[in-house]
Amino acid sequence: MKVFFQYINDTANLLGSGSGTATPLSLEELEFPEKIFNAVVSTLEERNGMLPIRTRIFREWKVGILNRFERGRNEK
Repeated sequence: MKVFFQYINDTANLLGSGSGTATPLSLEELEFPEKIFNAVVSTLEERNGMLPIRTRIFREWKVGILNRFERGRNEK
């Protein structure tokens, strides 16, 4: 799964001022426990480095790859 990501300091401004406020961008905020967040960031950065140089950045976004999780297929 291709993931576009970037590091920003002011998420409230980017996502909209209030909860439930529509924004013109197709962005969502996900909250993770710190350990999971660090693992996702590390994986995105590592996979970004594996991509050809010309495909590592799209406009202001960095590009990373994650494996897609499908319920049922990965459960035993």
